[in-house]
Amino acid sequence: MAIDDLHPAALNGWAYRLLPFGRQLLLVPEAVLIVGFVFTGLLFGGGALVGTVIVLLTVWLVVRVGAMYIAQGSVAAARYPEAARLARFAGFLHPWSADALALRGVVALMMGAQDDAVWLLRRSITLFPRAAATHAVLSGALLSLGRAAAARLAAQQALELDPHLAIAYLYLAEAERLDGSAALDVEDTLRAGLAIAQRADDSAALRCALAALLLSEERAAEASLAFGGLDRLIEQCTPAVQARLRLRYGELLLAHGQIDRAREYLQQTVMIDVSASSASSLSRKWL
Repeated sequence: MAIDDLHPAALNGWAYRLLPFGRQLLLVPEAVLIVGFVFTGLLFGGGALVGTVIVLLTVWLVVRVGAMYIAQGSVAAARYPEAARLARFAGFLHPWSADALALRGVVALMMGAQDDAVWLLRRSITLFPRAAATHAVLSGALLSLGRAAAARLAAQQALELDPHLAIAYLYLAEAERLDGSAALDVEDTLRAGLAIAQRADDSAALRCALAALLLSEERAAEASLAFGGLDRLIEQCTPAVQARLRLRYGELLLAHGQIDRAREYLQQTVMIDVSASSASSLSRKWL
């Protein structure tokens, strides 16, 4: 039997359906084991041995959660090689962790390894199918591969699970655009996302997409409204998002005919993301 056949993901989320125990076993197996050993100690004794096992499990849990937390910070700061190492380490400590697989998928996507990202994200969803954010990231990964129909379905699934997940509207709108939907329908999707967006990252990305759509429809006056304060909003985003949206904003200024402003803005832009070529090699090394 192949190794993949032994992975719980190959069993179509069997543990997730054992609610609520199975879900906790997949997400935080150390906590379940700690509780089990505590009751074992209370019922049957065991003294020092049980206590030692509980301490070791606690340390294991703290180290794994710490690695995940630091990895998430590394992603936000666009330190993708570091994030990849930490996410792989967290996955080593808990090979069936849906969170670790999803994080590795995000890192793979940011480093240009779209196929790896789709594989990792699908594995994560198989283990924990109700993670709306993972469905949304999968939609983004599928869009990067030009698979608009599949991306649209993933974004819709994300919104079914969490109607307030603003970034899913961005991916849904792009999938609709690529699928040939009417511009007004795409616009409605973007505005729906903007209406609920709370994070600067989401708001800035949605406004960039809306401005681009309005410009493509030759609705310059409305595009100007979308531009208003967008540069300041981008400065509030996390470094990883800033690196992409600064360039996007500069391109939009050029398309809007603001050539001097675009040139000045782009000259001030400091790229903090890794290059595509180095991202590709690093993704193969760590992912």
